[in-house]
Amino acid sequence: MKKKGIRILPETQASRLRSEMRALNKAQKKGITEKALANEMTKDMANPDSAETLIQAASVIRYMNGIKQGETPLSDAMDRLTNPCTNPGGAGEPEPA
Repeated sequence: MKKKGIRILPETQASRLRSEMRALNKAQKKGITEKALANEMTKDMANPDSAETLIQAASVIRYMNGIKQGETPLSDAMDRLTNPCTNPGGAGEPEPA
């Protein structure tokens, strides 16, 4: 359940990213552990009591921390797949045996 005020403009990907980063920063400032945050996140997910759901929530937190620290894993992967200079093995597909 989201507690947001009236929004005049439609939500964008950038505004959602900023919202998630603010939430992560707020949790860190308030001393909320990643474990507590992940456990709370699972309440909004399908099958909240499963280990898989907890792993998914923890992965989101890890990913957001990486973004915050300057990592760009999707961009890096796409660069390797689409730029032969950065991926000497080809376009990311293994050679047939």
